Formats: sequence, C-alpha cells, structure tokens
Amino acid sequence: MNLEAFVLGCGGMMPLPYRALTSVLVRREGDLFLFDGGEGTQVSLRRL
Repeated sequence: MNLEAFVLGCGGMMPLPYRALTSVLVRREGDLFLFDGGEGTQVSLRRL
C-alpha cells in the first residue's frame, strides 16, 4: 500500500500570510482524503 501525507497548513487559530490554518491531505492508492480543512485550504491545494 502506498501512502503519502501532505501538510497543507500548520498555523494555529489565525492564518498568517506565510502559514495557513491546519489541514492535511492524505493520498492512498489514488484516493485523496482531506483532514481538518480550515480556511484557506483551497489556496494551499493549488500549490500542490
């Protein structure tokens, strides 16, 4: 099984210009799972 994790944001309660709110994307054999997708996650996803 192939498993990859991408930290899209690691900020705390307030987003900063260089640090998005907490969110993690996990890819497993072609499936994508998004955990804790906070505000600004879509911006981080575009960077992948």
